[in-house]
Amino acid sequence: MFTSSIGSSQTGLTGANATAQQQIAETMDNFLLMLTTQLQNQDPLSPMDNAEFTNQLIGFSTVEQAIAQNQKLDDLMAIMGGSLTHGLLDYMGLLVEVSGSGFPFEGRPAEMAYAVGDGATAVNLSIRDTNGHVVWTGEGETGAGKHWLTWEGVDADGEPLPAGEYFLSAEAVNADGEAIATRTFVTAMVSGVETVGGNALLKVGDSYVNPVDILSVRQPTQTEAA
Repeated sequence: MFTSSIGSSQTGLTGANATAQQQIAETMDNFLLMLTTQLQNQDPLSPMDNAEFTNQLIGFSTVEQAIAQNQKLDDLMAIMGGSLTHGLLDYMGLLVEVSGSGFPFEGRPAEMAYAVGDGATAVNLSIRDTNGHVVWTGEGETGAGKHWLTWEGVDADGEPLPAGEYFLSAEAVNADGEAIATRTFVTAMVSGVETVGGNALLKVGDSYVNPVDILSVRQPTQTEAA
C-alpha cells in the first residue's frame, strides 16, 4: 500500500512515565513511614545509621528527577510534533512520490514509475486490484534506470475501472531468462495531515506516508488537480 512504517508511540511513553511517577510516590510514602516508625522505636544505646537512610533518600530523589526529566521530554516532543504537523500543511494538494507498489486511483490518470537493472531484455508490467486480480498488463522499457508510466485507469479491454487502491508490479529478465532487479514507485496527492501514534504523517488516499520516505514533490497539472 501507499504507506510507510511508523515509529513507536509517544502516547505509550507518556503513560509509562505516569505509571512510574505513581509508583515512586507510593514507594516514597512507604519509605518515609518506615523511617518514622524506626526513629520512634530505635534503641537509644544503638542508634540507626543515618548515612544509610540519607543515601536511600538521595537515591529516591535521583529517580524522581529522572522521571520529571522524561515528562519534560514528552512535553517537548508534543510541542515539536505540533510544529511538524503545522509545517507539513505545505504538502497539501501536492503530488508526492515514494518507493512502493500501492497507489490510490481516484478516477483520473495515475502516475507511477519503475526502475530496471542492467541487462534486461524484457520487462512486464502489471496492475492488480485489492483482490489480487490482474486488471492491466503492458510491456516496459528495458533500459537500465527509471521509467515513468501513466495509467488511465482502464482494464485490458479499455473499460474504465472503479476508484480504489491498486498495485503496480514490474518483472524483468535478461537474454537467458534470469530475473533482473526492479523497483516500483508511486505518486499520489496529499489530502491531509494527521498524527498517528505520535508521528505526523501525510494522508494519501486511504493510507499514510512518512515525510522522510518522500522521494520527490511537485505541483499537479490542471488535469491532475481537477
